[in-house]
Amino acid sequence: MGYETNEAVRLKLQGIPIVVLNLHDLGFPETALTLYARTDYLASNRDTVVAFLRAAVRSWQWTIDNPEEATKLLVEKYGVSGLDPKAVLAEIQASKPFIQAGIAQRAGLLSLDMDLYDRILNTYRKAELIKSGMKAADLCDPQYIVAAHARS
Repeated sequence: MGYETNEAVRLKLQGIPIVVLNLHDLGFPETALTLYARTDYLASNRDTVVAFLRAAVRSWQWTIDNPEEATKLLVEKYGVSGLDPKAVLAEIQASKPFIQAGIAQRAGLLSLDMDLYDRILNTYRKAELIKSGMKAADLCDPQYIVAAHARS
């Protein structure tokens, strides 16, 4: 099990035939690479959090728009040594449809899809992994990414 944007890319580049089946294809809602922070940190550092998110949105958008240049920077300057440029480029290209999907089309990159998070919680609740009635609004606060997009 792995990410279509990472392990699957690596296997394909090695010439290994694979079949990709995403959890959401099976009816399991999912997210990846969610950012977490304590509420007290968010409240005390609002401007910093918004600035970070604004920079993250801009960097993801730039990477999507400039995959070859982003690959070069990752391989030659910012990544760990030994990165395979073909794999890095393929991973960026494979990530693009996921990064730009769903709510990102309407509200911008990295926006929180509160309905999706509620569906995830309901799935966990059905599996009895969550026993409470918590909702996405109890766990996620979209105000920071909304503010980041407003200042972009």
